[in-house]
Amino acid sequence: MSLSKFVDTNEMKELFKELTNKVALPDDVKNATIKVESQLSQGFASGLGTAFDYMLRFKLARYINQKGQDVSDDGWIASLVVDKYLPTHYPEVAEKWKKIITRAWSLYMDYAEGKNDANTSDEKVAICVQYLAALDNLYRIGSFRPDFQHLAKVTKELLSLSNSVDLSLFDNDGVFHMNPHYARYDLVGHADADIVCGNMLVELKSVSKIQSPTAILRNLLGHVALQRLGGLKMADDSIFKEDFKTLAIFYCRFNVMAKWNVSDIISSENLEKYISGFEHNAKNYKQ
Repeated sequence: MSLSKFVDTNEMKELFKELTNKVALPDDVKNATIKVESQLSQGFASGLGTAFDYMLRFKLARYINQKGQDVSDDGWIASLVVDKYLPTHYPEVAEKWKKIITRAWSLYMDYAEGKNDANTSDEKVAICVQYLAALDNLYRIGSFRPDFQHLAKVTKELLSLSNSVDLSLFDNDGVFHMNPHYARYDLVGHADADIVCGNMLVELKSVSKIQSPTAILRNLLGHVALQRLGGLKMADDSIFKEDFKTLAIFYCRFNVMAKWNVSDIISSENLEKYISGFEHNAKNYKQ
């Protein structure tokens, strides 16, 4: 089970429908025109989206560091796969992929610190994140190719996407958390956030068409519940407990971000009911 599957159960759909207000996409998002059309076949969509999530974290880490704000990156799903999954399920390639992750972390740290040379180019990052996405997919959907090789056409599209992003759209006060994990992930099997910008939770989407945000908001409200129930767990086992005040969806192909105040989506009274129902349904769902 995962958070996305859990909030898509009939019980959670009904709870969301009953307790939340109807909200629409902001006009600037609804009327946005696509900036980067996909040149890839449908089979590449999932992998490219995950790869771009990683690439945007590289870009944001550098941007936020240059602004003098704090960035917390407590580990990648890709690292978890190398440490926990490959030694058991793919022992013959575990060492090879461990070296890939080590090099990726080194690139991330250098890039985030602002180093700018041939070894820290955007192209190097675009290649690197394809390998991170390949590992990530083993954790999320059980698919993995031990002999994975990056593709030039994917690199090209990742560069086009990253060059179109206005990073100032993510501006917010507070610490930026890249792909953090929830302390109470056990309630739904596994759950991690894309990016947390202070008290703003951002979901990244590489879709080619902007549609109703209901399903995404249903998922984001599940994140709000997990944050209230346990917070984000940091690498040093400390807990980040600040409530999310804003929910956002960044449509990377359009370079637009839709934002809503949590209070506009659900009243404080109904939020308490939702969190209680979330916890109750999660326990029953796992039994």
